[in-house]
Amino acid sequence: MADTKSFPDPAGDPEAKKDVIEEEATMDERTLKLDRQTVLRLDLILMPMTLMLYLLAWLDRANVGNARVVGSFNQLYIQYSANHGNQGWLGKRLEFD
Repeated sequence: MADTKSFPDPAGDPEAKKDVIEEEATMDERTLKLDRQTVLRLDLILMPMTLMLYLLAWLDRANVGNARVVGSFNQLYIQYSANHGNQGWLGKRLEFD
């Protein structure tokens, strides 16, 4: 059986009740601070990166669509495949060492 931490019974002892209340308050303060830090990290780091990736994906789709409308699809040797769409066409054209 797992070991459990025993807490004093606050019903009979007013000092034990005070200790339990103080312990709960410190846990709440730590939890609130951790929650604030987590939300700040999400807001300042993750959200701008996500929005930038979304913008770049939209620009890529728009540029490929415009190239098809203008007719430069054949000049750039871009081929369309139904099973992978427009993803990776630039990576296929560039050679990485």
